[in-house]
Amino acid sequence: IRAVIAEREATGDTVRRVVIAADPMTDVDTSGAAMLDALVHDLRSRNIEFAFATLRGPVKDHLYEYGLYDLIGRDRFHETVGAATIAYVEDHDIDWTDWTERA
Repeated sequence: IRAVIAEREATGDTVRRVVIAADPMTDVDTSGAAMLDALVHDLRSRNIEFAFATLRGPVKDHLYEYGLYDLIGRDRFHETVGAATIAYVEDHDIDWTDWTERA
């Protein structure tokens, strides 16, 4: 994630939010939780938001147990990637049209 952000920023693009499509995640252990905690803090220090899409309930429960659910924020967990996109557009007041709605 950090490498992709650095690459985007090197081209002059501003990264505002990182969204992880987490449907393949089936568990998170203490090592993964520690890495996620460090990532969220690193992104925040750079004014980059973090969110999840398609994260399954049991994994979300583990994040809650590790204190990461509250750290990330209830409003940063989305049912779908589309819902995460809509939230981003609304949060940043972006004029955007879904390509499926174009004539």
